Amino acid sequence: MRISLLVFLLSLFPTLTAQYIDPYPINSGNGEKMFEFENYQEAVRQYTTLLKEQPKNLGNLINTAKDELSPHLVDDGKSLYFSSNRAEGLGGLDLYVSHQAKISQWSKPQNLGYPINTVNDDLSICFAENKRYAYVAQKRADSYGDLDIYRLTFKEEREEYTLMRGLVMATDSSLIKEDVLIEVFSKDEYELKGSFLMNKQNSSYVAILPPGKYQLEILNTYGFKDFGKTINLSNKNDFKKEIKLDFFLEPKP
Repeated sequence: MRISLLVFLLSLFPTLTAQYIDPYPINSGNGEKMFEFENYQEAVRQYTTLLKEQPKNLGNLINTAKDELSPHLVDDGKSLYFSSNRAEGLGGLDLYVSHQAKISQWSKPQNLGYPINTVNDDLSICFAENKRYAYVAQKRADSYGDLDIYRLTFKEEREEYTLMRGLVMATDSSLIKEDVLIEVFSKDEYELKGSFLMNKQNSSYVAILPPGKYQLEILNTYGFKDFGKTINLSNKNDFKKEIKLDFFLEPKP
């Protein structure tokens, strides 16, 4: 098992140098030991004594031109969990799982979705032996700093959430380069339910919301008038797992 983890570790970190890096814990997969290294030389020294052959890249189904981090094997090595900032994510680093159909043959990675993933960074996941609990490194609203450790408790029935994504543009369909904050309030109580920042590189946003009626507001954007819109996310027969909704801001005169 440790040899397999080295294959994953080295193939997913091909550009590591001899400089010091933050320690990444690697679980052995059997619950007995967790490996943690303070620098690259120590990791290589420990692992090279275990290798029978050179590390093999897992290929372009698992790896992308983006980052793949924090590999973790469960289910007797047949399920590979990892973190990636590939294009189809919710934002930043997301957690994915791939299942091994045959030796050295992995399925297309599936995004674990919300509420496990967030619009911020989700770096790693480690399961308890019974898989009822998992521990993740994430940045959430109540984090003390950057990434914090959280415990997830799974239940049989999951509440449905809608992934809402789109663009924030000017009324002439040009992209907006200013800072844009989308705030979501409950329609009836006008209670803040979430705040979502627009990505200034491509004017896109991603929001994740449970069923309900909401008031969306974009206020105090430099050079643009305030914007508001009411939406209804149903939890009945017309429930949609994902919707695309673009916002158009009117420039100030």
